[in-house]
Amino acid sequence: MEKERKLLNILFEKRKKRIFPNLDNKVLTDCNGLMINALANASWIFNKKEWLNEAENTYFFLYENLIHNNELYHSWKDSKVKTFATLDDYANFMRCSITLFEKTSKKKYLDNAIKFSEKILKEFKDIKNGGFYINSEKTKDVFTKLKSIYDSAIPSGVSLVVESFAKLFYLTGNITFYDEAELALKSVSGNINKNFFSSASLINSNDILKKGIHVVLLKINKNTSILDKIKQVCLPNMIYQEIENSKELPK
Repeated sequence: MEKERKLLNILFEKRKKRIFPNLDNKVLTDCNGLMINALANASWIFNKKEWLNEAENTYFFLYENLIHNNELYHSWKDSKVKTFATLDDYANFMRCSITLFEKTSKKKYLDNAIKFSEKILKEFKDIKNGGFYINSEKTKDVFTKLKSIYDSAIPSGVSLVVESFAKLFYLTGNITFYDEAELALKSVSGNINKNFFSSASLINSNDILKKGIHVVLLKINKNTSILDKIKQVCLPNMIYQEIENSKELPK
């Protein structure tokens, strides 16, 4: 073992003389939104408070550093933002806001999600044909409005918008969210039929919209047995909410 350690040290010293590879240390809004969403969900299922803390801390960093003058940006590095946010950025930020509201009952997250939804409808919606563009008018270096509905390395932005609007409909009772989600789905239904393998996220979002299960837990005592039972059941269409009294629910 000692001989191996010496050889490794020699190799390490030799390697330090070579050109180091570039380090990609920028912070991306959409990718961090995915991570926040995953951490929040996992923390809830496995009862890991530290994971939820990490999700909230990351969320706070994005909210404080990636938003300037009420504009969301795509990336951050060395205290500087770059490139106006895409649909994927807004969609991921909106979805993880809703997830954090479900897991913490902190209304600020729901309020933020609604703000993001208003931005999406104002700046990314295709008024004429329905659906959403990837880029907004602010993105001057792209000469045309682009659309993408298929999943790639990450879920498609439009699928996350539909999923989030579906959940916002259940949580707020605002029928506008349901109508906008349904309109977006209709605008891309032909593409889903052509390539349903790459449209899994859209199909899942449609399922939440049409068959969502709104679970409301009334916090009348500290007995968590009901909540533990809920966590043991696979409910991918669930919209979860904890309240102090039924007056908090929309009519």
